[in-house]
Amino acid sequence: MCRERAVNWKDLSVSKKVIGAFALVLFTTIGLGVIAVTGLSRLDTDANELRTDWLPSIELLGRFQYTITRYRAYEATMLLIDGEQGATDAQSRAQLIVDADKLLADYDPIVTPGKEREITDRIKAAWAAYRPMEDKESEILKSQGAKAAAAYLTGDMRKTFGELKDAVEEDVAFNSKGGEASGLHGRDTFLTARWWILGALALAAALSCAAGLALIRGVSEPLGKITDAMGELARGNLDAHVPHADQQDEIGQLADAMTAFKNQLASAEQAKEEQTRIIVDSIGAGLSRLAEGDLTHRISADLTGAFAKLKEDFNTAMSQLQETMQRVLDSTHQITNGAGEISTAADDLSRRTEQQAASLEETAAALEEITATVKKTSANTKEV
Repeated sequence: MCRERAVNWKDLSVSKKVIGAFALVLFTTIGLGVIAVTGLSRLDTDANELRTDWLPSIELLGRFQYTITRYRAYEATMLLIDGEQGATDAQSRAQLIVDADKLLADYDPIVTPGKEREITDRIKAAWAAYRPMEDKESEILKSQGAKAAAAYLTGDMRKTFGELKDAVEEDVAFNSKGGEASGLHGRDTFLTARWWILGALALAAALSCAAGLALIRGVSEPLGKITDAMGELARGNLDAHVPHADQQDEIGQLADAMTAFKNQLASAEQAKEEQTRIIVDSIGAGLSRLAEGDLTHRISADLTGAFAKLKEDFNTAMSQLQETMQRVLDSTHQITNGAGEISTAADDLSRRTEQQAASLEETAAALEEITATVKKTSANTKEV
């Protein structure tokens, strides 16, 4: 049973390698963005808390404290001023009460549950207890005189106002401390986010470099080596090694195709050399036999391609040459026979016509010369 091969980085397809590298950079960038947005969100939360809670609370409490302090001062002037100015001050005190009530009403919705709510309730209770004291002070002033009213102002009224003032100052301190804590938290958030962002940037840079290096090693370098191998094959070096044929990606497929192409070239070169050897041996043997005068030799080797036509033409030429020489030989035999008959007739004519002896002798000599020439030709033809 075959064991399943583990998938390596180099066995992934080129498209998957590129997609993986860009996905790594993309996810790193997204992570960096998430960290940055998270840090900014925390900073915005802290800033919003300062803007909508602590600072407005401190502002409203400060204005409330200023208003009740002025109100307290007007209450003190009641003992010294009367007449038209007293009436004006009474209107001012009434307006300060309205302003103080409005400031408390504006502050109440932004009070946080817990300690701040507890302090606010104490402020409301102290303010509710202190406000009616003005009427009592005025009544004492009218009925008992300035000295008794002053005693009431510096006694019970001062005590109640002190409780109100202490509660307001405690609330201001609470909100100041909360605002300071929110600011420190925002700073801590900023520092933490900055380090996270710097770390994420360093990680993103490292991952980007790693992705680029992986692409170079997984794609660029193998392609460069395969290109060099193709150059060696183009220069006729069939012993060149084709690298990365063991990979399962497109580069491995390209290397496999190049290896198959190299093997085909090697096989073709080997077949060419074998065919050349067969041609040289066959044609050489045929020419040697022809030089020896053997016209019956034929090339029987299995030649292919254009060399098959050469084999056919050689064998055809040998057949035609053999037929031609056979016809020449037959003609020579006929000439020899005709020359013999002429010689016989000449001898017979020589015996019959002695009166033409001289002429016949010349004729006979000529015939003998012709006969000798024909015989020599016949002998040469046979030899050929």
